[in-house]
Amino acid sequence: MLVSTTAPGKVVLLGEYSVLQGGAALAMAVDRQVRVRIKGKSTGDCTVCAPTLSPYAVRFNVAENGHVRWLQDENENGHRFFNLLQSVVGSLSEEGAVRFQTQQRFDIELDSTALHLLGPRGRWVKLGLGSSAALTVALAEAFVEYTGQARWSLDRWMPALIKAHRRFQGDQGSGVDVAASLHGGLIEYRWINKRPCADHLRLPSGLKFVFVWSGQSASTHQLLQRLRSWRENHSVNYTRCMDELGSISSGAIEAIRQGNTAAFLTATDRFSTAVAELGVQSGLEIFNPAHQDLLDMAKKARLVYKPCGAGGGDLGVAMGVESENTKKFAELVKNSDYQIIDISLIPEGVQTIRSQ
Repeated sequence: MLVSTTAPGKVVLLGEYSVLQGGAALAMAVDRQVRVRIKGKSTGDCTVCAPTLSPYAVRFNVAENGHVRWLQDENENGHRFFNLLQSVVGSLSEEGAVRFQTQQRFDIELDSTALHLLGPRGRWVKLGLGSSAALTVALAEAFVEYTGQARWSLDRWMPALIKAHRRFQGDQGSGVDVAASLHGGLIEYRWINKRPCADHLRLPSGLKFVFVWSGQSASTHQLLQRLRSWRENHSVNYTRCMDELGSISSGAIEAIRQGNTAAFLTATDRFSTAVAELGVQSGLEIFNPAHQDLLDMAKKARLVYKPCGAGGGDLGVAMGVESENTKKFAELVKNSDYQIIDISLIPEGVQTIRSQ
């Protein structure tokens, strides 16, 4: 049996950090996708390979309880790079979403190259498009199809996928990237009564984006760890910052619902300033030198600018309504050390593109 699935990457347009405290986030699935392929076989060990993680295929077996047993030493070809597979298989088995049989043998390919850049010395560099979340969604979908399990409703499936991804991330993250890859399109995302919720929205008329690679990858995991440490020692300032970010984000999303582009841009500019202040207060350097350079370019072009996601690197986005302004910004970027990334909204979420 052969199963192939795809899932889109994402950009967070608004609501970073405050979504961790119950605030609303605005995220967009983008037209760069990961691909997962599971091919059954009758003999041999299971294998997994991924060009962006390791140049080697790694051998393993899966027990009926979902336990992944690696068949080679951790230092031999580096199966530690495939902890995502272990997290997804373990979580789905514990949840009862997927049941494995000991005699099942298959080869897995995890391809997230579309969400990376090929950097110096042939090394893949992540863009900050949520590659691990997209792989979680696509891999889970592929396992459901491959094992012939009944599909759960989205309301039940989304928390299970978020749990699997959080397991991989050390129990961190809001799950917004998983939700965007699962649902596709533009979504409002937040936690309500301890459950993740996502609603589809429409982009207001005339809104234009320019996405820019800052030139360096950022570790969301490390940023969230440092934020947690700051919160423990500065709870009052933490709460104040999160309340402000949450309030601005809610107003911006309401402007989206009303189709009020000008109000959305004004609110996004306020959010950008507030998240920069969070970085100053916490020492996270959300607006690192690269994002500060790009902010200055956006101001010259009369555009709103902010990092996409946790900041500290990865992608940023400039927003506006005038084509001349976006063209001016693009020219400024082309004459700098940064790179425009051609991405746009994709309405589809995870999909099974081949099953036989």
